[in-house]
Amino acid sequence: MFEYANVDALVVFVVMGVLAVVLNKLKKKKSSGLGFIEYILIISFIILIWDSYSKYTAGKENIQSFKNMTHTLKCHSGGGAYSSPTYYRVSKNDGWSLSKNYFFKDSLMISVDNCEDY
Repeated sequence: MFEYANVDALVVFVVMGVLAVVLNKLKKKKSSGLGFIEYILIISFIILIWDSYSKYTAGKENIQSFKNMTHTLKCHSGGGAYSSPTYYRVSKNDGWSLSKNYFFKDSLMISVDNCEDY
């Protein structure tokens, strides 16, 4: 499931965790209970796990649809701040194959969680 984790969010989570530890060490007054930063860390961790799980379940559904040949999938690759994603029609009939968590055809690989029904 963690191969679907958002790496950028994980980096932010680790930085916030280190920041919370440093601020807690610098704090002169010790309080019992959780502070604001600890609540933010817990909430961000829950959101990170929820996002990974939703991508995991979407990927598993896409793999099942591909294996059973029940749906043609519309998958996207690329797309960033300055470009739009490229869309591909993915099905066994179009010559695509499945390798672990990727659909591939020739040298192109697309993650299974970047797809929806066509």
